[in-house]
Amino acid sequence: MTQTVAFHTRARTIDHLGREQIADCPTAISELWKNAYDAYARSVELHIFDSAPACASIVDNGHGMNSEEFVSRWLVVGTETKLARGHVVEEDRLGLSERESQGEKGIGRLSIAALGPITVIISKRKNHPFVCAMIDWRIFQNPYLILNDIEIPVDDFDSKEQLAKLLPEMISSLKENIHPSRGTPERIERVNVAWNTFNTLESEQKKLETSAQILKGLESVTLTDEILNSWHVWNGSSETGTALFVFQLNRELAVWANPSTAKDAQQDADVESVKGLLKKTLVGFIDPYTKVDIDFDYKVLVHNHGKLSEAIAKGQHFDLQDLHGLEHYIEGEFDSFGQFTGSIHAFGKKIGTNIKIAPSIPVPRKSSEFIGPFRFCIGTFEQDKTNSTHPLDQHQKLLQQAQEYSGITVYRDHLRVMPYGRPESDFFEIEERRSKHAGREFWSHRRCFGCVAFKRSTNPNLRDKAGREGLIDNRAKRALRELVIELLMMTARRYFGSDSVIRESVLPEIVAQNAAIEEASSKVKQRRFTVFRNALRANNPKLLDAQSLSQQVAQEIESTIGNASQDILIALVDKIEILTSKKTELRLPPKPPSLRELESEYRQYRDRYHAYCATVEILHKQLSAFTESLKVVDVEQAAQSALLRHQKFLNDEISRRVRDIDQMLASENKRIHEQANSDRSNYYSMAAPLLEELRLGRMQLALTLNELESIRESLWQKTIPYYDSYIRVIQQISEKIDLDALAIWNSDQKAELEKRVWQLHELAQLGITVEIVGHELYMLDAEVGRNMKRMPASVKESDSYRLALSAHEALVHRLRFLEPLALSGPRLREIISGERILSYIRGFFGDRFEQSRVSLHATTEFRSLRISELPSRIFPVFVNLINNALYWVSFTECREREIILATVNDYVVIADSGRGVDPDDESHLFELFFSRRVSGRGIGLYLAKTTLEAGGHTIEYLTKQETKILPGANFGIRFKGGFRE
Repeated sequence: MTQTVAFHTRARTIDHLGREQIADCPTAISELWKNAYDAYARSVELHIFDSAPACASIVDNGHGMNSEEFVSRWLVVGTETKLARGHVVEEDRLGLSERESQGEKGIGRLSIAALGPITVIISKRKNHPFVCAMIDWRIFQNPYLILNDIEIPVDDFDSKEQLAKLLPEMISSLKENIHPSRGTPERIERVNVAWNTFNTLESEQKKLETSAQILKGLESVTLTDEILNSWHVWNGSSETGTALFVFQLNRELAVWANPSTAKDAQQDADVESVKGLLKKTLVGFIDPYTKVDIDFDYKVLVHNHGKLSEAIAKGQHFDLQDLHGLEHYIEGEFDSFGQFTGSIHAFGKKIGTNIKIAPSIPVPRKSSEFIGPFRFCIGTFEQDKTNSTHPLDQHQKLLQQAQEYSGITVYRDHLRVMPYGRPESDFFEIEERRSKHAGREFWSHRRCFGCVAFKRSTNPNLRDKAGREGLIDNRAKRALRELVIELLMMTARRYFGSDSVIRESVLPEIVAQNAAIEEASSKVKQRRFTVFRNALRANNPKLLDAQSLSQQVAQEIESTIGNASQDILIALVDKIEILTSKKTELRLPPKPPSLRELESEYRQYRDRYHAYCATVEILHKQLSAFTESLKVVDVEQAAQSALLRHQKFLNDEISRRVRDIDQMLASENKRIHEQANSDRSNYYSMAAPLLEELRLGRMQLALTLNELESIRESLWQKTIPYYDSYIRVIQQISEKIDLDALAIWNSDQKAELEKRVWQLHELAQLGITVEIVGHELYMLDAEVGRNMKRMPASVKESDSYRLALSAHEALVHRLRFLEPLALSGPRLREIISGERILSYIRGFFGDRFEQSRVSLHATTEFRSLRISELPSRIFPVFVNLINNALYWVSFTECREREIILATVNDYVVIADSGRGVDPDDESHLFELFFSRRVSGRGIGLYLAKTTLEAGGHTIEYLTKQETKILPGANFGIRFKGGFRE
């Protein structure tokens, strides 16, 4: 008779399905957030605490679980989620419409083991007690344990106060899985043998015993009020939900709780890389490109030193509205036959809203292979500003957003499918094709925004891999990729890339328009300055004459006020009216944003003009009051005289301007006709030689006709827009549109934006300084805090200790908000010595040189140099350059680590003994966002260059041997006017 044998499951199976199966920590968090979504939560949050040991909580306000559900579902691997999909009772939906379940294999909850070894689960269902459980996932790493021998402590409690008593009992019960004392003798023996065998194996391999780590780790489990209150149920904002508290966090989460753990530059770069991966994975967790409002909020919050900061939130993403603001985008849907229908915009213009593009090959139709309908959108912008239809400020913003949010993400039922959209996950191989021909292929994964979105119900063949590292590679997935890739290639060639007719026809106009706008703006700005300067200098002597006349009138009023006849008073009234009319004549045209060398002259004129206007007003009031009281002036005659004077003044002013306009129009009419005659003759002069070439047989007819058409098209694009612009200007003038006021407004707006950009440059320099200061301050604060905690209890109880602690806290609080360099107030140049710069650097970096084993030297010549400049323009530049040097010198192991400040010829040189700059990178050093540091932002050298240029100075990377001091990086600054020693 045939024997039947059942499978035996080892405990290690759970470790394989959970911690070892999941791709990475961010993906594990994503899976747990999807569980919250399936529980009809409206909100899920990841909180990271800087407790000891570091702790994290994933909390939601879903329907929660009771004890029976926890045991029968949460603790059962491979639950029937797929079979039960769609059967959620209305009570569990918490007022939400039915959601498509995200669970597929019933193992997603096991991914929590990837976050940290110890987990405390607390859940609350409406009208049921709390249910609590504790798991140490390291137990499942023992390959000798039978899964059925592991017992997980699970208990109910009614009030929050009971948890504190329950936790020690659960810890004790969990330890029974290491040193069992309860249960059947057979289980006790199996567990003891399993751990003894595993301990022996780990000892032979010189590893720490897992059992000892578990026992020690469980002793550190503490749920503080701060940790518990992160949960919606505990803080009273929800009646139901589930909380997962994780202890002894892995490094991917621990770096958020303890940012100062990095010991060197390489570790610091790795920390930023780890944080960046979490952001890239979880930002955009909900589809931001859909018009459907998904009632599901998500956040990552960091608790550090009692402060709460928001690292990731739902609104932090490029969305559909942003996509529609791009100059290039495609948006539409593929149907089940692979045909795309949608809208296409290129260079800011609508190409079509119902464009249909059929696939070149049929899509699979078998039930196990077919691809159903799915949404697709992608958008981008021109990298070169001169080719872009976006304004400068918007273009700069898009460059920054591309750094943070670029990539084509994938969504199933509105939730993100990992890992698509990350920089390394180029699902549609955009960069590979671009590397072969960037212009023709056009699309760039690093500056594209968009998504693929589908539903599980219509695309059941698009399934996740077990480790959630992408979709299973089957025929449906390949068909989806092929459809999108074909669309990208076709649209690049037809609408966007270098081979497209649209780019060829539109781009020259855009480039010319941008250049024309820049040129026109420059001319308007210069003309406005010239008009203002001429008016200021022409009016200066006139104002002096008017002031002299006003003083004479004042003396006449004073001498005749008691003995005034009607004739004298009328004469005085006439003189005051003349003075009043001069107020209008002497008024300056609108002031340009920057007066440059006219600032002092303008201020003097303005003050004299205001004083003159005040004097005329006083004289007018004095004489009016006196004549009114004496009744010696015929009121009607005086008013009639004033009317005639004002009418004559306006008539004369208008007539003078009309004469000027007539002269200009006559001159301009003559010029425009001469210009037209010249433009008319251009075509014949360029085209006639071609006919001669044809007559002589040197050209064929087809080529001649093409050339004739090409010349016509070229001249049309060059000349006709000029006349069209001329017509538009005349039409606007005829419609009484004040073009001068409009140009002034545009000029003012541009000047204001330029001013703000410069302020942002300075602010960014300040930010770099503050960031470095903040980091050093944090380290010192932590060191002082640690040592004060180590003080004996008797010292801590003393008044002196309490006063010292209070003073320390107050000092740190003030230093955190101290501005090292003021951007507001008077901006006065100072004589800055090299000795002062050196002293500032040493004081700024403090012990960093000693800790990094780097020596800082300055030559005698450098110490004695003198520079006349704003401190806020000099010190941040040196701080940034020294900070960079410290970073790169730290990689030097085989020779002396050194930084030298010196002067060579007319350069002030900052040199280091690091590895130097790769020759291929030298031309990019001062470009915005260029950096070879893993965590580098690529703005330091760019800002240093622009800050120095604002003062007329220059900075460059020195490569000639005669100017280099050390073998590493050598930067040279040339100060305007040189420097004095």
